[in-house]
Amino acid sequence: MIIDADGHTQIPTEVFDKYLDKEFYRQRPRFVTYDDGRGFYLIEGRLISKPFGWGPGTPGSIANATPTIATKDHDLSNVPGRLADLDLEGIDVQVIYPNVLMSISSLEHAGLAGAIARAYNSWISERCALAGGRLRFAAIVALQDPKAAAVELQHAVTTQGAVGVMVSGTVGTRTLDHPDFYPFWQMAESLNVGVGVHTVTGMYPTVGQELFDHFWGAKAVSMPLTLTTAMVSLVGGGICDLFPKLRFGLLETGCGWLPYWIERMDEMHERGEKNPRMYDGVLNRRRPANRIKPSELFSEGRMVVSCEPGEIMLPAVLNTVGDRCIMYASDYPHGDSKWPETISRIRSAVPNSETQQHILGDNAARLYNLQQPLG
Repeated sequence: MIIDADGHTQIPTEVFDKYLDKEFYRQRPRFVTYDDGRGFYLIEGRLISKPFGWGPGTPGSIANATPTIATKDHDLSNVPGRLADLDLEGIDVQVIYPNVLMSISSLEHAGLAGAIARAYNSWISERCALAGGRLRFAAIVALQDPKAAAVELQHAVTTQGAVGVMVSGTVGTRTLDHPDFYPFWQMAESLNVGVGVHTVTGMYPTVGQELFDHFWGAKAVSMPLTLTTAMVSLVGGGICDLFPKLRFGLLETGCGWLPYWIERMDEMHERGEKNPRMYDGVLNRRRPANRIKPSELFSEGRMVVSCEPGEIMLPAVLNTVGDRCIMYASDYPHGDSKWPETISRIRSAVPNSETQQHILGDNAARLYNLQQPLG
């Protein structure tokens, strides 16, 4: 079984026109066209993604835009067409993440954010239900209110079929190890779903993006720095130890950075074993009695990193960290996806058939708990 661990959908306006709670209808996200022709969503008075200034988003349209590659579907309006595209690549299952709603945890109004999450989860569950088990989705939640996010995740998993949940690399000024989020992590662990840490530029504050007034710099710096910030907070902040059954996918930035960070975190772990005061902080956190060595999280497959098809560092990464922590992601239907040559590029870079199967299916199946037959 070949699993695309990180596909995407754009979000049509009908999601908010039709599915949003009536209480928040007047505040619903609206699609607008800027004076240079680009399309954005207007949410809480700001354009997403950020069109210009410090920390800008994509220079193109992020919402309702025609992809720059010839895919048959970009917003789940043509499910048969998307399945035909998956057949062209040989993909059995695709796990779908949103685009503009990666900004969900940056909204100021927690109630509105929660309502938007509910609307999206209702819509995408209905669209995926038309695909006979081949399209699955990661739920979105509004972490401004972690307890409400836990309730929404439970609903999305138990009644709507979500196989994972998306979180951003940071939530406002809080990192993912903040004690406020413990109820959410507890729920995710109890539901046995994968957590997809997904970062994107220009949709919410990310690490380092505000240093640049051009997209090239903001994307080059903030994408990997935000993802590694999330990883370090989950590992160093004890989330992986306090909730030992949680599984994490680190998405969208390739895997070439991984060996450096595993070595660095292992070194910090060894120093912390000798000097526990390194973990002291200003927050009153629960301290796990034993801390897992960071490299073991990856060798055991509890943390899995998506690779870019054709990534030249992939063979070196596999030789360094093994093949249980790397998984395939197409990035379909984004314009920078290598579709319809994503799987062939993985096979070309990785000649060993067993390693291919781990990357193309097994590791994502473990993350999203998809070992059981689909349908």
